[in-house]
Amino acid sequence: MTKKQILSPLKKYLLLKEVHGGNSFSLRPYQKIISMIDNGVLWLEEWSSETLLNTEGVSKNIAGILMEIVEKGTFDKLEELIDKTPAGILDLAQLKGLGPKKIMALWMDSNITTPEDLILACDDGRLAKAKGFGAKSIESLRESAIFWTENHFKEHWADAEPIAERLMAKVKEILPTASIALVGDFAMDLPEISALEMLIGSLTPISTHQQVTAHEDFTEAPKTSGPFTFRGKVAGISLPTTIHFVNQADFVAEKFKRTAMPQHLNKAGKSGQSLRMVLEEKTFENEQQIYEAAELPFIQLPMRNGTHEWEWAQQFKAEDLITTAALQGPIHNHTHYSDGMNSLQEMADYCIAKGWKYIGISDHSQTAAYANGLSTERVLAQQAEIDELNASFKDFKIFKGIESDILQQGELDYPEEILKTFDFIVASIHGNLSMDLETATNRLLRAIENPYTTMLGHPTGRLLLKRAGYPIDHQRIIDACAEHQVIIEINANPWRLDLDWQWVNYAVSKGVMISINPDAHVTTGLDDMRYGVKVAKKAGLTIKDTFNAKSREEVAAYFAERKSRIQ
Repeated sequence: MTKKQILSPLKKYLLLKEVHGGNSFSLRPYQKIISMIDNGVLWLEEWSSETLLNTEGVSKNIAGILMEIVEKGTFDKLEELIDKTPAGILDLAQLKGLGPKKIMALWMDSNITTPEDLILACDDGRLAKAKGFGAKSIESLRESAIFWTENHFKEHWADAEPIAERLMAKVKEILPTASIALVGDFAMDLPEISALEMLIGSLTPISTHQQVTAHEDFTEAPKTSGPFTFRGKVAGISLPTTIHFVNQADFVAEKFKRTAMPQHLNKAGKSGQSLRMVLEEKTFENEQQIYEAAELPFIQLPMRNGTHEWEWAQQFKAEDLITTAALQGPIHNHTHYSDGMNSLQEMADYCIAKGWKYIGISDHSQTAAYANGLSTERVLAQQAEIDELNASFKDFKIFKGIESDILQQGELDYPEEILKTFDFIVASIHGNLSMDLETATNRLLRAIENPYTTMLGHPTGRLLLKRAGYPIDHQRIIDACAEHQVIIEINANPWRLDLDWQWVNYAVSKGVMISINPDAHVTTGLDDMRYGVKVAKKAGLTIKDTFNAKSREEVAAYFAERKSRIQ
């Protein structure tokens, strides 16, 4: 099981107990075990009652609950609480600014039990009459509730991937000889997936449709479906699912239509015919033939966005596009010095095993007390350990960095005598996120102008499907990074993917380097770089414009040269 699968039922139980007025003393064992699992103090490759009972700090009661979660994904005490609670209460808990006590007050005093109820109460004035809710908090809660209603049914691409694989496996089991492809948002590598879309080609599409819907796992919605389209639910698939059934001869053309934006399909070639027009004229054996028929250069997925792909094709070839294989090492990573789970040695060993040539370590800075940010003394201790490890490596290097909080006025989070000790500095905003566009932009600009800022981290602070992030003037920020030669990261954590892919081309056009950073807090988090590569490829990022596609020697020289200009 994943950490999330273990922790989620425990956290739900804590929340619901507090909503129901449970006393804090009785909840301490649960809080303790959550902390142990969260911080890596307790984690087992093979969960068993015997092992848990022999683990320090784990009581017989907690061991039993953990084994229930392992066996069935939940536990009886939690299910009893859920049965006594309106279903929307857990949804309200997803909203920023609502803790258990306020949720209980909304439920008991105003009968508000869902985000939709909350929006209505904000609009009709009821919430303004409730105790503890001022005008600003009401506005913030309303925005948060609207964001939730628009996004709660979606999945991050990374979470949609195993769901899509399950759907593919189910359909292949029913139709082992059919042509099957995932299309739509998932195939186009969009960061957020609202539904799964599949295409099936066969000689008899209507009977193939009937064959699928006859299976017990597929429940069709008759009002929205048709003879050539299934819309409905699939057992074990959490996302809404649409399946299109087409004649085998039309499979290539239909797949192409459903993996390209309308603006891309409307592009006309030398003959004056658009891609959409040639698709209507004949059948195709492959996608290359489609572009040839329209007299247009081939554009690979996922770049068929209707943005700048045609200009890109005039300058570059497919082999110029960034790939995971081209990356030489991950920058922006955390260790147990701050809020990471692994040691410097463990992070380095993981990178070496993957064939990477370096790692950048950028633990949280001192202001980030919530993340065990590094004091000056701990910075120096970490750097001494890095020096010792680097002396033991032959073809690998750890670069000394920090993820410096950008403070309220745009300052970096250490005095100059400490800032100058790092090889590089990732500057990021973590606190005081409620800013208007001008405030947020100016705060970032001041950090970018600081000569010690090497790289701008997750520029908008967004968490996809959770919070929108603070508004920024992307153009001004990118222009400033170009002027001050500051690298911008694509934070590859699937919850962030920030810088957004739609701004990458503008950044590159201004001469800004892009670094695909995993922001890893555990060794396996280093593999998140592949999600950053997906959106970078969507934007058309090339190997030459990717900072961490540079060699170890090139990165070292870049950091050294940049520091020399400050002295």
